[in-house]
Amino acid sequence: MRIDLGCGAHKFHDSYGIDRIAYPGVDLVHDFNERLPMKDHSVSFVMASHSLEYADNLMEVMKELYRVCRHKTIICMVVPYAHVSNHMVNPQFKQLFNEHSPRYWTTSPDRILNEDEYIISQNMSWSAPEIEAENEQPLIDFRLIRMEFFYFPAYNSGFDQQELSLLRQSQLNVANQMMMHLLVVKQPITQAELQQINDSEKFEEPDVITELRETSAAKENKERLFYLDHMQPIIRQQTKKKVDKKVVAKKTNAKKMDNKKTNAKKNDLKKTDARNTDALNEDILDPDTMNIDNLNTETVNTDTKQTDTKNKDIKDTDNKDADIKDSEVMRSAAKKTDTKLTNTKITDMKKTVTKNTARAKTMPKQQSALTSKINNNKKAEAPLKKKSHRSLKANNTRSV
Repeated sequence: MRIDLGCGAHKFHDSYGIDRIAYPGVDLVHDFNERLPMKDHSVSFVMASHSLEYADNLMEVMKELYRVCRHKTIICMVVPYAHVSNHMVNPQFKQLFNEHSPRYWTTSPDRILNEDEYIISQNMSWSAPEIEAENEQPLIDFRLIRMEFFYFPAYNSGFDQQELSLLRQSQLNVANQMMMHLLVVKQPITQAELQQINDSEKFEEPDVITELRETSAAKENKERLFYLDHMQPIIRQQTKKKVDKKVVAKKTNAKKMDNKKTNAKKNDLKKTDARNTDALNEDILDPDTMNIDNLNTETVNTDTKQTDTKNKDIKDTDNKDADIKDSEVMRSAAKKTDTKLTNTKITDMKKTVTKNTARAKTMPKQQSALTSKINNNKKAEAPLKKKSHRSLKANNTRSV
């Protein structure tokens, strides 16, 4: 069953129209603030275009929708955006919506929404903790699959999505209305399944939204009314996060691919080994295959011999390297001993030089002492020579 909640005078196609006013085409005149006259798990699609802002108690209406919907039912919700001045003061609007509203309709942290859509937030977790719960089970679980914003004419062109997100969340009168597609979750579901639904599902929307999107895309570019200089640090931070996430995702994907390849090779080897063992056990192999196995064993033996010879060569080279290292150590030790000997020789030479210099200093004094002794001896010998000469003369005269 497909229902259009608060359909008004323009009921969505192929739907069961519910409204409290009997407009043309309304199938059930009923106030959706009251309990819906439908069975549990009986609704397969819900359209709620500009109706939920008039709800007296939004959470009670969401609980009632959760009751009547089946698992994986899509709810299309078109609501006025909260950050508009006339929406804030409109007395008929009992509920206001923005990009953070879906966080209060689930307890799951899983999301497929881009972070740029709710970057101005103190709470980094997607699910809001204030949601009610009974017996540790959530009362409702609506997962946001898709979210789109529609802007005032001045912002229909000239801005990218990140700039529009910053403007929308920081200034008034930028976005006019928003459309959300929610998935009703009543059984366990993975994030991969959510992403698959987002990629493959053709989301239904009101004809008014389709026309609005086409007219906004057809308008020409206009000059920007606001400058984003004060938002540049946030923009740079968000772009850096995006680049880092892409790099990390590429690395993780590459690692996963490598692991898959290695695991596939291992599995193939295991399968081939198992097949060979099974064939050997059942004696299915013919002589040709046995010969092939023998050849394989021979090749394995030759490979082992070659590896042994290579290992021997490596050991020989290692021994040669060790001998070279030992010879180098001996040379360095000989050099050290030679340097020690040369140092001792130099010290001995220095000692002899100091002795010779000391002797050279004492030589003049010794020479002067010797010359003085010689002179004294000469002086002492002179009178003796005269006496001997006189005695010789006297002897000669006596003989005559």
